[in-house]
Amino acid sequence: MSRLNTLLVLLILAPVRLWAVEASPSSDSLSSGTARRIPLLTIAPPHERYYNVTMRTRALGIGGILLGEEYLSPLNYGGTYLSFVSQSIHLGYKQSEEEIRTPGAFFPFRPRTADHDWLHHSLFTLGYGNSTNPAGNASIYSLDLSYSRSLLRRLGSGRVGSLALGAGLGGYVSGLYSTRNGNNPGTIHASLGLDLALLYSYRFGSEHFPILVKAFAGLQLAGVAFAQEFGESYYELYYYTKPKNRLTFVHPFNNLTGQLYASIELPLLDYGILSLGYRLGAENRHLKRLHSYQTTQSLLVGFTTTHLPLGGRRVTKATHPSLPL
Repeated sequence: MSRLNTLLVLLILAPVRLWAVEASPSSDSLSSGTARRIPLLTIAPPHERYYNVTMRTRALGIGGILLGEEYLSPLNYGGTYLSFVSQSIHLGYKQSEEEIRTPGAFFPFRPRTADHDWLHHSLFTLGYGNSTNPAGNASIYSLDLSYSRSLLRRLGSGRVGSLALGAGLGGYVSGLYSTRNGNNPGTIHASLGLDLALLYSYRFGSEHFPILVKAFAGLQLAGVAFAQEFGESYYELYYYTKPKNRLTFVHPFNNLTGQLYASIELPLLDYGILSLGYRLGAENRHLKRLHSYQTTQSLLVGFTTTHLPLGGRRVTKATHPSLPL
């Protein structure tokens, strides 16, 4: 049985011994002494590509919430708010104009390097609120989720820090449930639109104890949002309302939605980076004759890590990727 396996392996590897002749640029004939032979099944060498370091901050927070929802109650509610925040930042990429073709590669490629003029930023938040009315006889439970991804251009950097401005796409969804209402106990807020993004960072301290301060602010400029009419039941909404009437065009004058996330990062010797942050989230809606608002504040504690994306055989070799901030 082993002899049979050996024979099969030899038959499979036999075509590998075929050779192709590649002439040098200085010769156009196979008779030239400068011609070299390359195997048909040559494996292409690894592409030398630059992979940026991604800074990721994950933190848990506790704070307070203030909300008002006329669809559920005319009263204002306030209570406790728990949150989770995940932030990612990395530099942009730029490609070389020259294409490189390596032996054994089917297609040419363009080497890429880091572009320090551009930053990619993403922010994910998840929050849970438990609020009560002034009388303390009813509660509203809320669960909200938001995600934004932005591309920012550095405006300048110096002794006072670095400032970047850009735009991105952001989405927000929130569900509210009231213990007081019977027929319509809950409602949903949802919006998707174009965001204005601003990122500020400042490094100071010493080599043995470097400190980083960063702050991100996002504001929704335009988009679409889901909204219900006053007193509109779920039956009326989904069976009598046309789908196009469920969405409303929004802007800062009828749906002011934004957030602020600031943090200071302190090194824990050589073991990690501690992140102490503060987040403010705000939503103020005037849609379909209903007013609602929600303001949340949180103090957060977490850790910041750095990640280098996996690139297979593509390595940076002697090039050391730099941090985005």
